[in-house]
Amino acid sequence: KEMGERVSRLESENASSKIMRKRVSRLESENSSLKETRERISLLEFEISSMRKKRNEWQQERVILQDSMLALATHAETKSWKTRAPLLTVSDLFLPSDHFIIRVEVKPEDCIQT
Repeated sequence: KEMGERVSRLESENASSKIMRKRVSRLESENSSLKETRERISLLEFEISSMRKKRNEWQQERVILQDSMLALATHAETKSWKTRAPLLTVSDLFLPSDHFIIRVEVKPEDCIQT
């Protein structure tokens, strides 16, 4: 009888041990998945940071471009210069998108004094 109880207790412990091993395995799998997710989040945060930096550079270039265009338009007006191509208008100073930077260069030979 004692032996039967012992066997029964050992079988019960063995079953509990199997359940625990399955739980540990599942938790290890979840932990691995969480690590992968953290790595992906870290990469995405780096990409976002890079994009923000690039956007800031574009915005700085845009401000420089707007200042240059305004100075050019003001200079052309004060000197009464006419260009062979139409002068940029105020609406041109505000680009519709931050994704494109337009560089404008007007050479003196492209202008005629009136």
